[in-house]
Amino acid sequence: MGRGIQVVFQAMAQIVKKIPDFLFVVIGDGYAREKIKAMIAELGIEKYVLWVGWLDHKKLFSYIKASKLGLIPHRKTEHVDTTIPNKIFDYMGCGIPIVASDANPLKRIIEEENCGATFKSFDVNDLANAVCKVYDSYKPQNSTALSAIKTKYNWQIDEQRLFKAIDTCVKSV
Repeated sequence: MGRGIQVVFQAMAQIVKKIPDFLFVVIGDGYAREKIKAMIAELGIEKYVLWVGWLDHKKLFSYIKASKLGLIPHRKTEHVDTTIPNKIFDYMGCGIPIVASDANPLKRIIEEENCGATFKSFDVNDLANAVCKVYDSYKPQNSTALSAIKTKYNWQIDEQRLFKAIDTCVKSV
């Protein structure tokens, strides 16, 4: 369970005390499915978790848009500190706030774009507090996140950066 989903389940007891109608929607599938489902049952949080499973990508965005926040609980590791999960941009593009671990790129983007909150990786209490804080301040459209997607985090901008890098390399040869 390398993506940190277990810390969300461990934080659920604290979260539902403050947000009784909280529902954690799990989209996707993988090698740890049975282990995760057993953990949900063991913690007695079945009514707070909706296991959707694997979805066609076209249907994914209807779930994101219906959410009040997007979670990225990845464990802070050397690998995670050098990558950016695409879901952060999906959440930003759908205008929902984000709660993510303090992995370097996630923390940088969330702080620069003021589009959510971070929590100390694998700190159950900090995660619960961050979820409640972001949930309480929810607004239907996160204009800073949408603006960042339009002006900074999109393929047209990345294409320009790529061509500039290629041009620089070609000129230096």
